Amino acid sequence: MKKSLFILGMLCAAVTTIGLPAKAAQPEPKFPEKPVKLIVPFVPGGFTDSMARLTAEQMSSVLGQSVIVENKPGANGIIAAEYVSRAPADGYTLMVASAETLAINPNVYKDLRYKADKDFAPVGSIVSVPLFVTVNSETGAPSLTEFVARAKKNPKQLSYASWGTGSTGHFAVELFNSKAGTEMTHIPYKGTGPGLVDVMGGRVDMILTTLMTSEQFARDGKVRLLATTSPQRSPKMPEVPTASELGIENYDVALWYGIVAPAGTPEPVIARLNAALREGTANPKFKASMDASDAVILVRSPAEFGSFLDAERQKWGTVAKSSNIVLQQ
Repeated sequence: MKKSLFILGMLCAAVTTIGLPAKAAQPEPKFPEKPVKLIVPFVPGGFTDSMARLTAEQMSSVLGQSVIVENKPGANGIIAAEYVSRAPADGYTLMVASAETLAINPNVYKDLRYKADKDFAPVGSIVSVPLFVTVNSETGAPSLTEFVARAKKNPKQLSYASWGTGSTGHFAVELFNSKAGTEMTHIPYKGTGPGLVDVMGGRVDMILTTLMTSEQFARDGKVRLLATTSPQRSPKMPEVPTASELGIENYDVALWYGIVAPAGTPEPVIARLNAALREGTANPKFKASMDASDAVILVRSPAEFGSFLDAERQKWGTVAKSSNIVLQQ
């Protein structure tokens, strides 16, 4: 009897459950519902800043909310990276990422207060900008082959300028040294401009420049562009060969920029931001501006950008170790 009553009770409970309406799925919160901040680790006025502002403008149109650029320069991007790493993981605070902030700094600063591989969620890459081996047109070598020969014959006698210790311009030439078998002396400057002036003045032998910085000087005969550091020749200067063509095998370096958010940002928010980035950078206005700057638009997915960041950290970590580069904040 008791067994029959138990079975009857279970059946009634099952019928009651079947009769209840299913719990409605909770809709995803709308994003964004307020303006988004895009932190730029560099001063206003340069390419990074102008590119970030144009990116923000195009993303604003797609998202239906303002994306506001805020500059937080200083300490090779450390100030901005620390700030964003501590921001709420809600998608409303983003950062323009570069090799310095997420690939070089973690390999040279031992007391960083952010973890480049754990404190950020990749949103997507934006553009890459090739560099050019730039020398004085009168006293510099006529070709990259001759330049390498001079450097090998005179270890540490040839010098190169960069836009700062720990910059891509610094590490890119150290990578060049290792691949070409040369040993040049590093002279850091506060920006590309002063270093380029000293190359033109014959006080420094070489500097890596972007085409937007050196193109007019090259066409005026004040500097000579020996090679580009990218795997392909530049459409704006197709007569300049790649370093790989001239024997510096697998030498692939460019300035690159992307967007990251604080770690833990919800995946639907990251996906929304990546879609806005992809759509915004496809705008003809953005494409025309990047073409004029010799910048290549390349919007990777969050996963692809994450893999790229891992590879960049490994590449520059090898350079830091082989060149024994350790910096203090």
